[in-house]
Amino acid sequence: MPSDFSPDPARLQRYAAQVLDYARREGADSAVVSVSHAQSRTLRVRHSEIDTLIQNQHQGLSLTLFHGQRAGSVSTSLLTDEALRNAVAAASTLARYGDDDPCSGLPDPRQQATEIVDLALYHPATLSVDDALALARQTEAATDNAHPGRCASEGAEITSWQGEFILANSQGFSAGFPGSSHTLQGHALARDEHGRQQGFWHDAQRSPQRLASPQAIGRTAADRAVAQLGAAPLTTRRCPVLFEAPVAHSLVHHLVGALSGGALYRATSFLGLCAGQRITASHLSLHENPLIPGGWASGCFDAEGVAGTVREVVNEGVACGYFLSSYSARRLALQTTGNASGAWNLSLSSSLTRPQDDLAGLIRQMHRGLLVTTLLGNGLNPISGDYSQGVAGLWIENGEIHSPVTGITIAGNLKTLWQRCIALGADTHTRGALSCGSLLIDDMQLAGL
Repeated sequence: MPSDFSPDPARLQRYAAQVLDYARREGADSAVVSVSHAQSRTLRVRHSEIDTLIQNQHQGLSLTLFHGQRAGSVSTSLLTDEALRNAVAAASTLARYGDDDPCSGLPDPRQQATEIVDLALYHPATLSVDDALALARQTEAATDNAHPGRCASEGAEITSWQGEFILANSQGFSAGFPGSSHTLQGHALARDEHGRQQGFWHDAQRSPQRLASPQAIGRTAADRAVAQLGAAPLTTRRCPVLFEAPVAHSLVHHLVGALSGGALYRATSFLGLCAGQRITASHLSLHENPLIPGGWASGCFDAEGVAGTVREVVNEGVACGYFLSSYSARRLALQTTGNASGAWNLSLSSSLTRPQDDLAGLIRQMHRGLLVTTLLGNGLNPISGDYSQGVAGLWIENGEIHSPVTGITIAGNLKTLWQRCIALGADTHTRGALSCGSLLIDDMQLAGL
């Protein structure tokens, strides 16, 4: 990672103020602008040799201005005075000839964030090319050494990013913050007389110093590939299904999508306007917190400058609210929830979960059924909630792993599945904005041979 990146909020604020001034001169009633700069590097290694090395530096500005309730939006990667003037003129033209939308416009200024605190989203520590290359090679070596003769590395990749932005609008809001991220991932390929199986694992952190060890990442990728060797289909049946924590995330994301403003006002949500209704099993709750220091989805404000709140989105199975921007809130005659950038840090919890309810504990509780470790494709109808998903995983007998399985499909309806969740594991896995353990569904349709 180049070491010359340093946050420079004053420079970005000058660009933002300049654009807002030009917007006023164009006769705009209001405007909002975001200015950013960032740099990134991706290094991929295969068989210890550099396969890909890409470095990028980027700067950009996006502007939306309003003439009445007609909006025009433009973006540019040039920050010269001429480019900024041209961007404002183009956005103004689009707004003047656009259609009136009674729900468009800036948020209520009373809802905009007033407390901007440091949430430790940026770490100045960087990785040189040599450092990144060493981590990737160590990841590959761990994969190769995990199961000699049965599994080998298919590559390792490390991506680093550092950036900063400023958001400002004509109501006087102006704030921003820097951020950083580093991701290390390993890919494995296992072989035997029955065929080949792939495995993958990764870790992502704000600071490269907090990444999981390359030995752990490489070994886990290899273990996951080898565990699927000899996988075969099952016969069609109904049985309990246990979603391993990393794949259980997809079920939560489907739930969040159904509670999001865009899906609600477009009538493409299988839940609809459900506040006050029970939408999951009563032991489950979904918590949102935008203020976790170092959190992957932390922030003092969303893409409109509105502060998010610490809240229960689902409390003991009952929907308490939605994920709304100002626009979607107006379409629904509700108030914004400060989610114009999407959901903040989410965590799924259960009043039934005990410390001993790790993945092995849930396998014993299920006793006989399917452990899903891999999702193949995407089979959700967001309007009806009908769910048909290709999967691979492990068949469980007598509370123990019996054999790997593949070539099967599980099916149901998400409204029913969330009601039939009987356990949430203590094996909490955090990826991106979500922390969630394994989910046990008491009965699902499985289609196989």
